Amino acid sequence: MTPDNSTESLGRMSKFLAALLLTGACAAPPEQAATKPSLVWPPTCPSQPKSVTRVDPRYPIEAMRDGQSGWVLAVFDILADGSTANARIVGSSPKGIFDDAVLAAIGRSKFEANSPRQQCPFHSQFNVR
Repeated sequence: MTPDNSTESLGRMSKFLAALLLTGACAAPPEQAATKPSLVWPPTCPSQPKSVTRVDPRYPIEAMRDGQSGWVLAVFDILADGSTANARIVGSSPKGIFDDAVLAAIGRSKFEANSPRQQCPFHSQFNVR
């Protein structure tokens, strides 16, 4: 696959995941619009990767103080050494509140080595208790 085709393919995958996410949020009744979207396992990451060190996102102090709940859907790549790269947010509600916490958690997570994958989905739900 050439770099142009790879970039084009990644762009299409991101648009697909965002469209899937938006379709689910728009079709849901208002009281369910902020619930967990469905995860789609693309061919580049056919199943849930095995984590060696899973780091859960930290609930942002301001969001906790304000009683905010929400979710984030991100995608990331797993390199041959088990580290992560190219993490990015493809959807969140409310936008921007929990994104940094999810990206930081993905960056600190480690997965099984020698099993590189691309565009692995990651979902995190934040609920005030």
